[in-house]
Amino acid sequence: MEFVAKTFKYLRSSWWLIWLMCLPASVVLAFFMRPLGLVSFLPTYALSEMTGTGNFLRLHFEPLIVDSRAFIGLFIVMPILIVITLFLTVCSVFSLIEIHFRTGRLQLKRPLSRINEYFIPTAKIFAFIIVFFIIYFALIIGLNALQHNILTGGRDVLEIYITPSVGSIITMAIITLLIFVLVCWLMAPVMFMLPFMQVYGYGFGDGLRNATSYYAKNPFRISFGIAFIFLISIALSTVLAGLEEFLPIAVRIIISIVIQSFTLMYFFAYCMVVSFDVANIERRDKGV
Repeated sequence: MEFVAKTFKYLRSSWWLIWLMCLPASVVLAFFMRPLGLVSFLPTYALSEMTGTGNFLRLHFEPLIVDSRAFIGLFIVMPILIVITLFLTVCSVFSLIEIHFRTGRLQLKRPLSRINEYFIPTAKIFAFIIVFFIIYFALIIGLNALQHNILTGGRDVLEIYITPSVGSIITMAIITLLIFVLVCWLMAPVMFMLPFMQVYGYGFGDGLRNATSYYAKNPFRISFGIAFIFLISIALSTVLAGLEEFLPIAVRIIISIVIQSFTLMYFFAYCMVVSFDVANIERRDKGV
């Protein structure tokens, strides 16, 4: 709870500029993906008629703003646009917070002038994360499609559309949450690599070793703060998914932008707060 409190204390006075820098990525994510769709899809799944792995792909990733006919084309463009906007957002926000922590000045001009210093470290981490999550996506979609066919008796070759059974819904919820928790635990050190790589000039290997070392000393304190934001976001996203049929598309997108913005703001600030705290790096901002 200590790191969570420190993060909110920092955001209380600095949220507005961090929010502005997170807004473009939040808008792109809101238009092209449901918030935390790999977990919050369960209400949609419970009310859907499913057949084949393709349906599960749409269930996790289908954008809010298009119908299924446009999905295939967007599935090619969507990942590229999301990666680019997230990449630029990570570089700019981490640069902003680092300079604020080091100098005590919260300003936009200097972080943007130093954004290129984050390109190479961020590119290395993004490449690693993309490979990791491709495996994650394939695993979770494949397992959920398999258990659906086993428990409901669906057959891809017959193209039988079957509404999920209660057992299938419960099994999918358990599989999804267990894998999600496992991924958060495995990826936690990677989330804190960038501050160490930038502050100390570490390469990828040294950054991962140091981040893992610091995480191993405080695994539960650090994990709680990560779980905190994801659990809140998952709860809100699940409610949104359950209400999709009753809300106008504009309202759904606005709510999604708010959820995405809140998640990104907290996550970036949390990573920097924890990194400076566990490494005992001096902070000169007023939010200490």
